[in-house]
Amino acid sequence: MTRLFEARPFLVAEVGSNHLGLSDCLESIAKAAKCGADACKFQLFDGAALYGRPDLAPKGSIDPLWLPKLREKADACGIELGVTAFSPELVKAVDPYVGWHKVASSDCAWPQMLDAVAATGKPIIISFGAHGVADTMAALQTLAHHGRAVGEHVVPMYCAAAYPSRRHEPYLLRDMQQAVGGPVGFSDHSQDVYSAPVVAAREFGAIVLEKHVTFIDADTPDRPHSLDADGFKLMVDTIRGKRVPTLGPSPEEKAMVLRHNRRLIATRDIAQGETLRYGENFGAYRSLEDDYRGLSPWAWEAVEGKRATKAIARGKGVGPGDFE
Repeated sequence: MTRLFEARPFLVAEVGSNHLGLSDCLESIAKAAKCGADACKFQLFDGAALYGRPDLAPKGSIDPLWLPKLREKADACGIELGVTAFSPELVKAVDPYVGWHKVASSDCAWPQMLDAVAATGKPIIISFGAHGVADTMAALQTLAHHGRAVGEHVVPMYCAAAYPSRRHEPYLLRDMQQAVGGPVGFSDHSQDVYSAPVVAAREFGAIVLEKHVTFIDADTPDRPHSLDADGFKLMVDTIRGKRVPTLGPSPEEKAMVLRHNRRLIATRDIAQGETLRYGENFGAYRSLEDDYRGLSPWAWEAVEGKRATKAIARGKGVGPGDFE
């Protein structure tokens, strides 16, 4: 069973190559579920599937022997497991463990792949990055020939197949909807938390949103176009309407709050009992280190002329309890 056509939108955390082994994959499933995703997706490929070269071993694929454990973990976390298989043979390998199949942009114009996913009888998500209208319509017609219709069994996905993508044109989802005659989704390869994903999901009616994520600290091929857990959670909460943006410091503005925003700073070593004088021994400056004490420049008059209750080193913030 799948909630693919029930959630609006259905949010897929695409782990891709962002793992170094089974334990990372299991942890990623748990973290994707905690962030509020509907599904956590991986990729299955090898040299034979991608290049017709069994002697090659490209990086980033899961091991097919992991599939039972990945499905077990997904079930335990209350999240759906997704796996993009990159050959008809690998479709058969993943089919017992997934409730829907994903066809990558690179394979959307491959008749044998389309036949393989259609033959499973399960819903299909298919991306059309770097393909035009002709390929898109031919692929959907092939699936329709198998009784797999857009809106009932198939979700076409708009995406910019660049890694990372910097050109965001989510309004094209509207044009894609009109062309295919049904709802579509958006596979996003940017590092953008707000504009492209949220505009696509909320304003242009995408029913599926796929976003690359990385829950590990490692230099993996998909890392440059992936959100970390905090960014992905922020995106999910925004789309779900659980976060209402307000004016004020955001988590990304930590450096501004703790270093770059001016605050009251000692300009030389201040001895205990010394009188505080603006422009003489303290002023309004940036900090060279994360500073949690320095008062706002608005408070300078409240400090002016007061006596230091303790020694304050040069460059340190002048804050509550430092004067009387």
